[in-house]
Amino acid sequence: MNSADTIDEKLLQEVIGNENAEINDLEVIEFCEAGENFVGILKGAKFSTIYDGSKCEYDIVIKFARKMAAEGADLGSILFYKEISFYKNFIPYIENWQREKFGAVQYPIPAPKSLFGCFDRKLLVLDNLKQYGFKNAKKMYGLNFERCSFTLKAVAAFHALSVCFVQDYGESRLLSDFDYLKDSFLHFLENEKMVKVMRWTTTC
Repeated sequence: MNSADTIDEKLLQEVIGNENAEINDLEVIEFCEAGENFVGILKGAKFSTIYDGSKCEYDIVIKFARKMAAEGADLGSILFYKEISFYKNFIPYIENWQREKFGAVQYPIPAPKSLFGCFDRKLLVLDNLKQYGFKNAKKMYGLNFERCSFTLKAVAAFHALSVCFVQDYGESRLLSDFDYLKDSFLHFLENEKMVKVMRWTTTC
């Protein structure tokens, strides 16, 4: 690759897990305008592949870590590490717990599917939700009431799943598998009011 944020055939073959696939009809799209993403460069890629006579089409989002000044580099690395782990590891983790508890994923987390993630290379690849009708919001305009309502409901559902998981297995299992949650989780537990809310929500 020519640079850290170049999208080429070698990268796409790695993303789909097939180094012999022929990459065709590649279209690269710049997703974020200047100032819209603090720690990453966001690009879209549409392409098709042909392998063993079969054709597949892809519509993906690729996020590269942005080079940052020294004073912000550590923060950027921490945020990007957490983001990769959330999509690549944490969502499947909670979904597997649901399969164990309910026999199926009854409450899907409304997030794009992770296709590839590598912290050493500061790279995250997700399914592009635009193909399912979603739209990017412009930060300078904010969200309208409908979008705010949808977002808050989705976040509330996600937090409810997390609380249920902790009730089943205790916070030690969650924190041992995802140690970077420790500080925020313990601060949450230290807040007496929030603990009361957590206990109330899990008994309703």
